[in-house]
Amino acid sequence: MSNDLFVQETHLIYRLVSDETLLVNSISNKWYRFNQVGALIFEHLKEPSSIKQVVDKLSDEFAFDEVSPEELFADVSEFVQYLLEERVIRPESRPAAPKGFIRVDDWRDELDAVGIELGIPTWAKIELSTACHLHCAHCYIPAPERSLKRELKVVRQEKELSDDEIYSIMDQLADMGCLLLTLTGGEIFLKKSIFDIIRYAHERGFVLELFTSATPLTPDKISALAELNIGRVQVSVYSHDAKIHDDFTGSAGSWARSVSAIRLMAEMGLHVELVCSIVPDNYQDLIRIRELAESLGASCSYGYPITARTDGNPDTHSLRLNKEELRHAIFAVPNFFAMPEPKAKTARICPAAVNMCSITSSGDILPCSQFNLPAGNVRDGQLAEVWRNSPIFSKLRSLRMEDLKSPDGAELPGYVGLCPGLNLLEEGDFLTPAAITVETTRAVMDVIEDPSVDEEIHYRLTHPDETRMRSES
Repeated sequence: MSNDLFVQETHLIYRLVSDETLLVNSISNKWYRFNQVGALIFEHLKEPSSIKQVVDKLSDEFAFDEVSPEELFADVSEFVQYLLEERVIRPESRPAAPKGFIRVDDWRDELDAVGIELGIPTWAKIELSTACHLHCAHCYIPAPERSLKRELKVVRQEKELSDDEIYSIMDQLADMGCLLLTLTGGEIFLKKSIFDIIRYAHERGFVLELFTSATPLTPDKISALAELNIGRVQVSVYSHDAKIHDDFTGSAGSWARSVSAIRLMAEMGLHVELVCSIVPDNYQDLIRIRELAESLGASCSYGYPITARTDGNPDTHSLRLNKEELRHAIFAVPNFFAMPEPKAKTARICPAAVNMCSITSSGDILPCSQFNLPAGNVRDGQLAEVWRNSPIFSKLRSLRMEDLKSPDGAELPGYVGLCPGLNLLEEGDFLTPAAITVETTRAVMDVIEDPSVDEEIHYRLTHPDETRMRSES
């Protein structure tokens, strides 16, 4: 084995950050974090090398004063054997292992944690365009910004990022250590260059999440996606009933197109997540929507509440549930509304600008996509400079739970769906919990404190699991 040549497997997604390697193996969908020496061994195996060659290189780079040459050789041999067993490397004589299926949820917590520890944006989101062919009633993007009318399209295209600017952002994010990249819109598949953008992201070593209605997808396009580093495709579906969905999107036939695309993507091995915003027209059918997702081979998540539009227009508030409807929804999907574990006063409120950031279609750099507080613009300088030195980001990183302001003078033990970005949008202050967050939390607490509530419902509401409250969908 000492003279055998070994080389990295082909389907690896990784970043070198702070002398460490962060790696997702898309053969096995496993997450790894290698320390400095492990990272160097892994890096030396980019080219076919024997264990002796790797040891010689390490000896040139490090002074192993407390380790004998024999011990060093044995330690490197053991690590190489581990990499072989994990299919991170292979004997040069053996063909590359085939690409497997990527499932972000299997290692997302580890990715988030290392981003917080190292202070890097391990996850980022790029809004490619605000254009959309659907007319969803709840959309947070104001209608003129979504419109495909020619005169509005011209104005929008003058503001939106060019493809070269998008490629530059990807390059900068990769250099900063970002591994997970979400592409969103608008409808991303209306963009003529979308597959060029996705392929570029693939080549730059990102795991990709795509947010889409899936209505523009054809079998050929889905087949192309299945060959790339797609970790998840989120598709918005608002009902198990085609008519309710189509009325909500304002587009006849949209349900059938979305469902057909979801089914085909799942059959081709893509992880598809059906995302349903909870509104008065569907709150009674949430279980049926989950059953629809399961029948298509997809997972299911929910979104609540409907937020004001990004221009502050609260007309979408009419799509929120009243007290009785909300209680019904809590009973229907208790895992989604589960009361989070109380946070310590010194705990961070959220990881926005800590391990994540978002770039709008006009280049603004946000703490996250729901936190409309620009720290700069990519057209004015380097993204890394803003990440490191923005006073806005520095302020957000310093905030702790004890900095929150008590709504109505009453302090709650925790909040369901607490989001500083939503606070800012709806209250004008990111430290004041949004009224809808307080309302939702109190509704959940009422159910928890009701002695007549079924034990199973009570347990699910008081034991939050991987199904987290999401206010974006």
